[in-house]
Amino acid sequence: MLLTNIAKIKREKELKFASNSDEKFVYHLTCKDIGLAFWNSIKTPLLVGAFLGLIWACTSIKAPTFLLRLAKYMGDFVVVFSLLCIGSFLEKNSIVACEWYILVICVSLRFILSPLLGIAFSKALKISGTLGRQCSILSTMPLSTVAYILASSTGYGQAAASSVVFWTVILVIPSRKGQTSPLSLFNLANERLWSGVFG
Repeated sequence: MLLTNIAKIKREKELKFASNSDEKFVYHLTCKDIGLAFWNSIKTPLLVGAFLGLIWACTSIKAPTFLLRLAKYMGDFVVVFSLLCIGSFLEKNSIVACEWYILVICVSLRFILSPLLGIAFSKALKISGTLGRQCSILSTMPLSTVAYILASSTGYGQAAASSVVFWTVILVIPSRKGQTSPLSLFNLANERLWSGVFG
């Protein structure tokens, strides 16, 4: 997020320079730009919500029921409207709004590299059975709407994010079926290994 905000600042300076001069634009990164990019990253709604949640979790104050329900309803609204934004963006462009190679790389990272990282962490932390399998499967879940929200807030990668969200939703079922063999290979599909721990 920090890098995309720096790129956004660079683009704004380049546009401002191009309107005032015909010379070639040369960008020099300054501490002021880094500070501004950091501040813009902190102000995003996702990070603000995460910080507020962490602060609340550090206190011993019990959340009122109405506040929890209100937060749940508002969270559901965010998902709905974010999906509407993705749908309207894809309707104006295409279901593959970015270059094909970008889509293939992103989907491959999601469905191949992510579960392999989940398996690696499970083996490193000595997690096996059901919990290890969940770690691997959850890493291949669709990107949902977070990727598009981040892309739209920074102004970069909206085409790639919307296409990847769409195709990860379409391909999540076949990818789960294909995970059986790597899970079995790393002994993460064995239910009996994990049931003995809590039995």
